[in-house]
Amino acid sequence: MDLKSTREMAEDKRLESIVEVLLDYTLLQFDKQIELSDKGDQIDAIAAGINTIGEELKHALEEERKTKKQLEEYSKRLETRNRELEEFIYITSHDLQEPLQSVKSFSEIIQSEYAEKLPKESSYMFHQIDQSTFRMSRQIHGLLEYLRIGEKKEVGRVNVLQAVQEAIEKNTPLIENRKARVHIGTLPEINGHSEEITILFDKLINNALIFTEKEKHPEIHISGEETENGWIFKVKDNGIGIEETHFKRIFRIFQRLHSRSEYSGIGMGLSICQKIAELHKGDIYVDSKLGEGSTFTLFLSKDLPELNTNLQSLTG
Repeated sequence: MDLKSTREMAEDKRLESIVEVLLDYTLLQFDKQIELSDKGDQIDAIAAGINTIGEELKHALEEERKTKKQLEEYSKRLETRNRELEEFIYITSHDLQEPLQSVKSFSEIIQSEYAEKLPKESSYMFHQIDQSTFRMSRQIHGLLEYLRIGEKKEVGRVNVLQAVQEAIEKNTPLIENRKARVHIGTLPEINGHSEEITILFDKLINNALIFTEKEKHPEIHISGEETENGWIFKVKDNGIGIEETHFKRIFRIFQRLHSRSEYSGIGMGLSICQKIAELHKGDIYVDSKLGEGSTFTLFLSKDLPELNTNLQSLTG
């Protein structure tokens, strides 16, 4: 009886050591190993199997941590390079404004001071200079606007209705000129960057006004709804439409589908919209048919790290 009790106690102790190691494994602690007896019984077989699993999990965890560290280092390098690239483009674009203005000024001086001495055909040449400098100035301005998106990191509650109304006000001259109508549905408040949201709707409304046939009065419908993970907004127009093959191309920087004589614009508006969507961990895409208008669908995520940080600082 005493012998059986001693054997059972020994087995219980071995089983306890197995349970203890398994509990460590649940805490991702794989340093301990189960000591095997010289009996080679079923308990030893189980213990040996658990030890093997522990070694494999330990190796996998080390590899995961190593990979995570490499990804973090790569992400930091990429972020630094992107920041340096944006700073370089920003400075370069800003510095281009000065010589561009000089070209324009010299052109105006020559036309003003030497108009009588210039050949008649030179007027066309100076007109081309004026148009080119104006166009390049707009492109530089558009590029700088693109680079400034997200400069202000503050995130908070955004009244989207107010943002849309401000965007409409910015486009008032064009709206009145085209006799356009903008229909606004129920728009939810969101978490985001207030200034960028206004810019986003400004670009989408402006895009709808520009790319509508001259004989048509633009009709723009703006709607929005809240979902479990974020907010979805739609901007629908009755414009010229877009071929499906160009659905992705239109969101690239300086991409134009039409000549400047047909429609104005520099090909930056939708690129800015996409950058703003990405700033809000979202996306934007278009559904369209030629001659039947376009619907731009925008998704903005609720999961913004900056907002979470702000909330923690307020509650902490």
